[in-house]
Amino acid sequence: MPKFNLIEEKWIPVRDDGRVREVSLRDALVHAHEYERIEDSSPLVEVALLRVLLAVLHRAFQGPASELELRRIFAAGRFPEGQIDAYLDRFYDRFWLVHDKAPFWQVSDLSEDDPLPWTKLLPEHASGNNPTLFSHAYDDAPPPASYAEAARALAAHQIYNPGGLLQRLGVRSTVAAPLAKAAAFVATGENLFDTLVFSLGVYTSEHDRPIWEEEPLHSRDIAAAKDGKPRTRWPLTGRTRIYTWPSRGVRLLPEGEVIHFIAYGPGVHPQGSELPPEDPLLAVVANPQKKTLGAIRLREDRAFWRDFTAL
Repeated sequence: MPKFNLIEEKWIPVRDDGRVREVSLRDALVHAHEYERIEDSSPLVEVALLRVLLAVLHRAFQGPASELELRRIFAAGRFPEGQIDAYLDRFYDRFWLVHDKAPFWQVSDLSEDDPLPWTKLLPEHASGNNPTLFSHAYDDAPPPASYAEAARALAAHQIYNPGGLLQRLGVRSTVAAPLAKAAAFVATGENLFDTLVFSLGVYTSEHDRPIWEEEPLHSRDIAAAKDGKPRTRWPLTGRTRIYTWPSRGVRLLPEGEVIHFIAYGPGVHPQGSELPPEDPLLAVVANPQKKTLGAIRLREDRAFWRDFTAL
């Protein structure tokens, strides 16, 4: 039985009149002009949720196709409710967090053998080989996550997981998610509507689809081929595809109304450039030696302000 549709259930944390509360995906867009911003204790979650909202807007508008259209959206002061509702109604069944055949941003038939704690989805939690920094929970007894909390963690993991050794479904290692090796920059406005508009940019829908417009992935799609190489490769092009890239196969395993464990596996392997060329949230800098463009990255041994001249 499907549970927790993200279009209408409350899971996106927004600051509203001085307090933080959770709203639905539809509410976050239709009433974006009333909210100050997305606010979560994890900046990874904030950026991931922003990218989900941007992907919905681009597909609902099939644009903005020009700077003039972008200015008109901004001048209106709010997003058109009719266009957003029409689009979300069309793909309503693809936004169920728990679903037998097409769970949101997940792989429905991943084996429940050797499950992992849901805390694997967020790096600040102690899980597997994650350092024990802020959490001291054990893998065999993870704290329960609500559906809303699990949905936010899922989005952040798909966008930010660092890649590396895996050894599941015949796949030994995987590449990092689109933003794992880059710094994301968000131009913020007076409210969430302003911030979203500032991040939209001119968009073409050609050769682009977010994860909920793709056919649902299955274990056979993400398992290794006979030669040990990834079976499914998608080109790392198309803005909403990049925003909702399935970098890991995940399946939430609900126990009543909470999540303790997840099924886990490899994701879709990117075909092409390591750094998405169509990501407006990335700042790029030229590498004169390689004659290429690369995303600016945060470095532990270097103060961030030293990169300002590159920006």
